[in-house]
Amino acid sequence: MVASLEFSVVRIYKQRQNKDDKIEIVGAGFLISSEYLITCAHVVNKSLKLEVTSPEKPTDIIECDSPIIASGTSLETTVEVWHPVKINSNDPQDIAILKLKDSVPSQAQPVSLITSEIGDLSDHNYKAYGFSRDGGVWSDGKIIGHIANNKIQIEDTKSTGYAVEGGFSGTAIWDEQLGGVVGMAVMAEKEKMFAKSAFFIPTNVLLKAWNKLLDIAQIEGKIPDIISSIRCVFENKNYQDQLNTAYENLVIEVRDHLVDLPRKIPYSWSDFIEIIYQLDEKYFTYASQSKFSWLEIFIGYLIIQFNSTDALAKLLKEWLKKYQTKWEVWLFGFCYAMDGGYKGWNPYIERHLAIFVNCFCSRAN
Repeated sequence: MVASLEFSVVRIYKQRQNKDDKIEIVGAGFLISSEYLITCAHVVNKSLKLEVTSPEKPTDIIECDSPIIASGTSLETTVEVWHPVKINSNDPQDIAILKLKDSVPSQAQPVSLITSEIGDLSDHNYKAYGFSRDGGVWSDGKIIGHIANNKIQIEDTKSTGYAVEGGFSGTAIWDEQLGGVVGMAVMAEKEKMFAKSAFFIPTNVLLKAWNKLLDIAQIEGKIPDIISSIRCVFENKNYQDQLNTAYENLVIEVRDHLVDLPRKIPYSWSDFIEIIYQLDEKYFTYASQSKFSWLEIFIGYLIIQFNSTDALAKLLKEWLKKYQTKWEVWLFGFCYAMDGGYKGWNPYIERHLAIFVNCFCSRAN
């Protein structure tokens, strides 16, 4: 419900000398748990009267409040995770995760985050609650689509009402079709007079900013749905051979396209989860013209390493069927290749995929 959005949003103040000093709002943030909230790094810098592009992680207290349910009741926070503003970078940037020193008001409600694939949000309706006015105002409009540097453009399409503008930075972008938060407002169009365009950082990028979000926040989507299963495999010594074999098979299959990925699974979970994000961003198109992410291919190879009665195998397969609707076409394409349908294929790849099909059909169904 959108009603819960306004109970998650906080106003962030400019640093005050005394608690009785006048409040000056510099931006917004939103609760992701009872202990943590997210905002923009540049909002934190403005709060502390620093240059908005200052790269140093602040150590001072940042004040905020929940205007709808406890206006003026100051909450103190400190910076837990820091990704300063970077120019023209695809890395997580302009993201600050703050840890609350105080208990939030009893009515406060952390938001539900939703991850999405590129293009999936286009033409969806959004809502946002920000502080271009001190008490807060609503903005709504359309999600337009992705632009460079991992941002998504939105636009207020109405002739009246409020656009996402100064004071909205750090607030949550609520997708009305999906019923959850799909990102964080980060900047507004300033070049054109009367422009009602703005931009937000999608949830997928927020996840990359801090892996612990998966344990702390309520998150739905392709990556959150598979992470716990992969982590169970990664941390169970009995599954190490299966995990390594699946990854080796993936490397063999995409070897001509392998650039930044290591050829072996790293020892630390934090390093491996970075690889998982990268696998989800890379795609491979087979001769059947079916397009699959490297992550989906990796999960397929992982499935065939398990006994069909293994609970993890069932979870992995359900995930694959949920997020890859053409998985049956995928298998059909492999079977066709096995019968010699694609004469132009590299013989090694064809033989490798034939083994994959036999195992998948016999052990994962």
